Amino acid sequence: MKALWTFKSLIPLSGVSLLFALLMAAGCAGSYQGQNRIQKDKVIVAGGVIKDKKWDDRLVFKRSSFFKGANLHYDILIAKVAEESPFMAWMESSKNAAKKCNKFFIVLLYKNQNARQLSHSVVREQLRGPNMSLINATDFKRNFREHYLFNEYNFKGHSLQGLCDMSMGERSELKVFIPGFEQTNIL
Repeated sequence: MKALWTFKSLIPLSGVSLLFALLMAAGCAGSYQGQNRIQKDKVIVAGGVIKDKKWDDRLVFKRSSFFKGANLHYDILIAKVAEESPFMAWMESSKNAAKKCNKFFIVLLYKNQNARQLSHSVVREQLRGPNMSLINATDFKRNFREHYLFNEYNFKGHSLQGLCDMSMGERSELKVFIPGFEQTNIL
């Protein structure tokens, strides 16, 4: 009696395709880092313009992305903006407030709309620590919105804040805790 099906008939791939599919599956399985994970990265904003002033300097954002499975749950980007940085010009009306800080940062925050229990206030309260305060950066956001990277990285869903640090000396740590994730240093 002849078999109605064979193992080979269940896999309609050639030998090379089957090997490729198995290697891809093994590669994906090996990179799995758990249900809740934090990915660190950098985003570099190169150059800018405001009115008749143009520059080629770079603004480096340190990015901490919080994933639940494959979905981005929360995203924090932070960049130190030195007083002499040309990017400080994007602050326009809030430039004087930013220059009073010993250290000034721009912070971008994003939360997945499905994360109903989590609000930006959870992170904002952690940023408002000793010698730290949030300041208005509406002008910076308006100017940054016109930079090509704003759309390329799809930052339109991110809120943008200025962070004023009045502490003396360098700050090497700024730890943030997102419920369901390990506490992490965003600097």
